[in-house]
Amino acid sequence: MKKTLLLTIALLLSTVMFAQTFVEENFNSSELPNGWTTSEVGSTNWKISLTTYSGGDGNELKLAWDPKFEGTSRLITTAFDLSDVSEMVVSFKHFFDNFRDGEFTHTIGIATSSDNGATWNTGWSQEYTMTGVYDVKANFSTADMGKDNVLISLFYEGVSANMDNWFFDDLMIYKQSEYDLRIVDIDMPNMIETGEREISFSVENLGLASVESFEAKIKASNWESAITSTFEQNISNSEIVTVTCKDQTFNAIARSLPYLISVEILSINGNQDENASNNYIEKSVSVAFNNAQRIPMIEHFSSSTCGPCVAVNQQMHTLTSQNEGKYTYTKFPTSGDPYNNFEVTQRVQDYGVTGVPNIFLDGRSKGSNYLTQAMLDERLSTPAYADIRGAFSIEGDNIYVIADFMSYITLNNVVAYITVNEKTTTRNTGSNGETEFHHILMKMLKSKTGNPVSIKAGEYQRLEFTHNMSLTNVEEINDLEVALWLQNTETQEIYNSHFAYPYTSHCYPIQNLSLNENEDEKTLTWEAPEQGTPASYKVYINGQLVSENGTALSYNFSTAEEAFTAEVIAVYKDGKTSVGVAKLFGEADDYVTVEAPRNLAAAPTSTSSIRLTWSSAAYATSYNVYRDNAFVKNVTATNYTDEGLEYDTEYCYTVTSVLEDQESEHTEAVCVKTLGESLTELESSFLLFPNPANDRLFIVTEVEIEEVIVYDIYGRHQVTETPSHQDMTSVNVSNLNAGIYFIKINTNQGEVIKRFIKK
Repeated sequence: MKKTLLLTIALLLSTVMFAQTFVEENFNSSELPNGWTTSEVGSTNWKISLTTYSGGDGNELKLAWDPKFEGTSRLITTAFDLSDVSEMVVSFKHFFDNFRDGEFTHTIGIATSSDNGATWNTGWSQEYTMTGVYDVKANFSTADMGKDNVLISLFYEGVSANMDNWFFDDLMIYKQSEYDLRIVDIDMPNMIETGEREISFSVENLGLASVESFEAKIKASNWESAITSTFEQNISNSEIVTVTCKDQTFNAIARSLPYLISVEILSINGNQDENASNNYIEKSVSVAFNNAQRIPMIEHFSSSTCGPCVAVNQQMHTLTSQNEGKYTYTKFPTSGDPYNNFEVTQRVQDYGVTGVPNIFLDGRSKGSNYLTQAMLDERLSTPAYADIRGAFSIEGDNIYVIADFMSYITLNNVVAYITVNEKTTTRNTGSNGETEFHHILMKMLKSKTGNPVSIKAGEYQRLEFTHNMSLTNVEEINDLEVALWLQNTETQEIYNSHFAYPYTSHCYPIQNLSLNENEDEKTLTWEAPEQGTPASYKVYINGQLVSENGTALSYNFSTAEEAFTAEVIAVYKDGKTSVGVAKLFGEADDYVTVEAPRNLAAAPTSTSSIRLTWSSAAYATSYNVYRDNAFVKNVTATNYTDEGLEYDTEYCYTVTSVLEDQESEHTEAVCVKTLGESLTELESSFLLFPNPANDRLFIVTEVEIEEVIVYDIYGRHQVTETPSHQDMTSVNVSNLNAGIYFIKINTNQGEVIKRFIKK
C-alpha cells in the first residue's frame, strides 16, 4: 500500500476512529476551553472555578447566578464532524446549589446545532429542584446526527436569580463502540519523595463489550525500555477500576529534572481498541530533595457590610486562636468595606469570587462557611515540597521585608505573594454590627499580581521590599503581620506559606554547601550566613535528620549510596530558622532522553501548502521539521504549515524533538500530496450507492475505472475488484462485517478514496 493511501486513511480516521471521543474536558485550565463560546444570554456567567464541589479534581466549570438572566444560556463547543454518528453518550459530574430547595425548578441539558447556532436540538435534558451532587450518563440523538459541522452545547434554562450556582466537571461526549477502554489517570502525585513505588493507573470501560483482560505498555523515564503487561480484570460498561503493574517498579530517586511515566492501552480482550484517542496518558513526576512542614494558607474574602460574614468571622477567630503557629492568614475586605482597595479587587478576579463570605484554603475554595478543625488538620498533614521564611522590621512609617522562597523541586513560573496585614482593625466598621476585624490586608508587595519567580531544586529566591505604611489604611504600626506564600497561578496550587518573623532581623541561610570525600568518610562543609549568628545547624541526609544541635560548619558521615541529597538549615535564637540549602551529590542521573513527538499528521490546505500537527513531547523545548529528509524549520509550537509547494505533488515529512543539544529520533514519515487543480472535480464525479450498503456497493462515474480496493479502518486489505464496465462497477461487500470501510478507486485520471458503511 502506498504511503499516500495510508495517510489519507489516517486523516479520514481522524473523524472516525480517533474522534470517537468528541469532548473530554476536566476544566483544569484557568480559562474556558480554547475555541468554546457562550450564548448572548448569560455570556459572562460561565467561568472556571477553583473548587471541587462536583466531585472532580482540580478546577471545575461554574455557572454563576450573577449577573441575573432569564431564559436559556449556553456554553458551546467547537464544531465536530458527526457524519458517521447516529447516537452519542454524554457523561459528567455536577453540583447544583438551589436558592430554595423544592421551590424553584431549573433545567440543564445537551443540545446540538448544524446551522451555526441558529437552531438548537435538545438531545438530553433534566429538571432539578434539590441541592446536591449528581452524576449524569445518558445516550442521546438529535436531528443533527449524520451532519459534518455540528456544535454541541451544555445549556441552562430558568431564572438564574432563583439559584445560587451550578458546578460541572469531567464532561465527556463520545460515540460508543464495542471496544473502548479509556485511561483516566496515572495514580501518582506530581510531587513525591524518594523510594520504590508501584505504578498504578485507572481505566474506564466506555465500550459496549465487557472487558475481561487488556494489554498495556508502561514506561518510566529511568527504565531501560518500556514493558508490556497483561491485566486480567473484569470491567463492565461504565465501570472505573484501578490496576497496578506488578512486573516492574518505579525507583524514585531525587533529581533536578522530573521523571516521565506513560501508559498506553494496546488491546482489549485480544482485540484492537476502536477509539485510540484515549489510550495514552503521561505524567510528569518530580522527586523532591526533602519535604517541609506545611503551613496552610487561609485567604478570606469578607466585608464589614456583609451580614452573613459575622458568624463566619467569629468561628474563624475561634479556630485560629486554638491553632497558633499552624496557619497563615490574609483577609481581603471586599466591596462595601471601607478598607477595600484595588489589590483586593485583583485577588477577587484571580479567584473568580462572586460573593462573600468566601474562604480559600491553600488555593481551593471552601465556600461560604467557616473552616473546620478537620479541614485545617488535613492540610497540616499534607507534605509540602517548598519552604518559606522571612522577617520584617519597622523604621518610622516604613516597613522593611526580606523573604526567602525555597523549593525541594524545580518550580518554574510560580508566583511569590507577600501581604502586609494588620492583626486587628476597628476603623473599618460597617453596617453588619461588627466592631473588630482580624488579618486585614493593608498592602500587597511588590504589586497586586505578586512576584513571578523560578526556583531550582534545593535553592531559594530572595525578595526584599520597603513600603511607607502611612500610604495605607494602617491603624497601628506596631500591630502588623506579613503573610508569605508560593503559588502556581495556572492551577492555583499553593506550595507552602508562612508568616514572616515580626519586628526582627531576617534569618539568613547558610552559604556554599559542598562535599569532601575520602575512602571511608564524607564531609559536608558550608559557610556561615552572610548576616546573623546561628545558635546551631540542622543537617539532613536523604531527608532524614542526622544532626540537630551542632555548631560546627561541617558534618562527617558515611553512606554506601552513590547519590544522595544533603540539606543544612540555620537555627537562630528562640527557635527561629532559615530556609534550608539542599544539594544532590553523587552520580544522580539527571540526564533525560527526549522522545519523538506522537501523532504526527499532515493534510493539504491548498495547491501549494500542507499543514502538520503533532502532540507535544516531554522535555522538548522545540521541534525540527523535515521535508523529504531535508531540514525545513525549527518551531516551538506543535504545528507547522509548509508553504510554497508544487501542486499535486507528494511530500514526506518527519518531526524530531529538541532539548538543548539533543535531538530525538524522527517520527515515522507521513506523506501527502498537495491539492491538484482538478482533484475536487474528480472526486465529485463519483456516485456510490447504496450507502450504507448490504450486499453490493455500486460505483458510477464518467471516468475510466481500472481497479477498486476496499480497506478496513485499520488499513487492512479486504476486497479487490476489476470492473466489468469502464464507467460503472459494483463491489461485493456481503462478507464484510458491519462497520466503516474505505474504498480506493484507481482511474485513468488518478486515484480517489471514498468512505462507506457496511450494514
